[in-house]
Amino acid sequence: MIWPLALLLLTVLLGAHFIGQSRESSVRLASNFWVVFYIFGYYLPIPFFLDGSDGWSTIWGFAFHDKEAALTQALVLVTLGGLTLSICSRGIGRVCSHPSKNPAQTTWPQRSIGGKIAGLRITLLFGMVFGILLIGIQLVGGLWSLLANLGDRITLFAGLNAFFLPVNMLIGACFAVSAARAVNNSIPRRYEWLAICATLPALLLLGQKANIFILALGVIIIKLATTRQVRLAPLVAAGFLGVNLLLLYEFVFREALIIGVDKDKLTLDGWFTFFWTQVTGNFMQIQNLTVLIDAMPKELNYALGDTYIAILSLVIPQQFISIKPLTAAGVHTLAFWPEIVARESTTMPPGIFGEAYMNFGWLGYILLCALIGLILRRIDAPWRTGRPRTAMDLVWVATAGALSLHFIRGELFAPLLIMIGIYIGAKFSLSERKVALDRRNSATGQLRALRKPSAAPTSQTTR
Repeated sequence: MIWPLALLLLTVLLGAHFIGQSRESSVRLASNFWVVFYIFGYYLPIPFFLDGSDGWSTIWGFAFHDKEAALTQALVLVTLGGLTLSICSRGIGRVCSHPSKNPAQTTWPQRSIGGKIAGLRITLLFGMVFGILLIGIQLVGGLWSLLANLGDRITLFAGLNAFFLPVNMLIGACFAVSAARAVNNSIPRRYEWLAICATLPALLLLGQKANIFILALGVIIIKLATTRQVRLAPLVAAGFLGVNLLLLYEFVFREALIIGVDKDKLTLDGWFTFFWTQVTGNFMQIQNLTVLIDAMPKELNYALGDTYIAILSLVIPQQFISIKPLTAAGVHTLAFWPEIVARESTTMPPGIFGEAYMNFGWLGYILLCALIGLILRRIDAPWRTGRPRTAMDLVWVATAGALSLHFIRGELFAPLLIMIGIYIGAKFSLSERKVALDRRNSATGQLRALRKPSAAPTSQTTR
């Protein structure tokens, strides 16, 4: 009974959000990436969750009081939240006009950023970040110690995150260069390639598979946002290939180099099992939300904002706060799987929407969906209103779209830190001095063109 209900609610959400959007425009907006990953996390795992074949049921599991009733409530809440996010981000039935049909949408203001300015700023940024990174590597015991302990990065980087978080600024620099090239072709293409090729080794070295995904998806979003025609088949093929490359990296750097090669994974069946385990391990949001609905408030009281206060306390030194409140991942895991925390020192994040439910129940979930929808509406505004777009507009769309999966599957704090780093790196790499003037001049020129009467033909005959 649940599976037909899930299909019905999924159809309602898909229809409400994507009706009125052309195929080309549907891959250009940050809100659409949020809706797609929202569906992946809250709808696709349902059939495997029901029969217990998903990775969550195998590794974590839970003794439900009434699994079917809790899952039904979760589906209704998820659909209401998805509809709220969709309405707030775009409005039902609002058509997103295609750039080729609206010449005003292809107006890009001239930038005050040139090849020399971009090169100098990016060189300074990369030099500073790599210098901090080298200090951090020495503090963890050197390069070989870093590579040998990538399987437990939480313990490895404990107390030293300040030396590794600046790497996120390099992702921002890559986004900035790609976006600046879309706005102003005077930026040499080699800067884009140099920035990406310099950033990738740093991310690979630190075992940051999630950040590699963010970099790749963000650059792709920038290209899609400035391309007139988008072919979905190559896009899907590239996504499948990219996921397998990330899994290959996971296999080599986090398993083969640490515990040796598992020959079973080198077979087709073994690799498919590994692929399926990793994919289902990233989409467990409906399972966690079902646990919260089933157990709260009987086994766990509503946090009433404590997990958000915990995020603020993380930036305060330990000597000022002796006992800090737990984050959402800590509260969630200790409440339902304390034995796994004691045995493996790992946590299960409830997701950004699950965290809202942990704090304020149904109301918190719906309000957070509305807030995120309004933020995405602002980020997507240049593509909806037709106003001139800047490189920073592209950076924001790329960042919001690329981080959507990590916000949905994780919690608020970690993706927010990545977003701040990307913003700082992009802002440092771009010069925004002429943007306001260019926008004003562009709008004034369009207004004058509309008001200017058509000139009558003049005769050059003389008497």
